[in-house]
Amino acid sequence: MKKTILFILSLCLLVGSSIFVKYTIAKTKTPVAEAKVSYSSNNIKQLAKDSQLIITGTVGNDKNIITFHNIKFVISSLNVSDSLKGNILSNSKINILQTKDLAEDPELQPNQKVLLFLEKYDGAITDNAYVIKGLYQGNYKINNGLIQTSKNNNVLGPQMNGKKLGDIKTDLVTAN
Repeated sequence: MKKTILFILSLCLLVGSSIFVKYTIAKTKTPVAEAKVSYSSNNIKQLAKDSQLIITGTVGNDKNIITFHNIKFVISSLNVSDSLKGNILSNSKINILQTKDLAEDPELQPNQKVLLFLEKYDGAITDNAYVIKGLYQGNYKINNGLIQTSKNNNVLGPQMNGKKLGDIKTDLVTAN
């Protein structure tokens, strides 16, 4: 009889501690940032048409990292050189919001010259910022006047890589 009572108590203790551990771990798991590109374009003219703003500029040195619901975001400043679409004046300073450490959203680097396809951010993370349309699809580096994709992009990359910025500007402006 004693052995039966000890066995039942041990079983209850084991089941109770298993349930406690399961729910404690489930509540303390840190969410991992996952992203799926919700916009996809198969040509640069469509990307230009679908973007609210197309600009060239230089990334500033000031960055701000924000944690929102355990996911890190980075806000980079950008000095606008030229606005190909939208109502942003040259020499304006705008903020770009990106998800930190996300391969689909390559982080802008200080002093980097870029061509960006943007849309106004509307959400709880920050005020007065833009996000890159299609993540890597709308993010291009400019080196010596030539355009380079910021990430391996098999669809739009061949349409943009190695092209002169001056040649592409005409196509982008007429796409609107």
